[in-house]
Amino acid sequence: MLKIDVPGQGPYNAKIVFVGEAPAKYELELHKNFCGHSGEILFEILHHFGINRNNAYFTNVFKVRLPGDSIKRIKEIMDD
Repeated sequence: MLKIDVPGQGPYNAKIVFVGEAPAKYELELHKNFCGHSGEILFEILHHFGINRNNAYFTNVFKVRLPGDSIKRIKEIMDD
């Protein structure tokens, strides 16, 4: 069974979905997607284009932090 540390968030019927690679330090601490520096930039862009973040769905391909924050090490968590 796959472990989920940071689940997707937002309405399931959202017309727009943002998908990241995997949660990083801040996302794990807050159990929330896109809450670090890149999230700040993303939400600033959404605001600029008039997109309400409450109307979008946010998730990651991997729901756990990757070892060393590197996709090259994905096998380490897949063997669990």
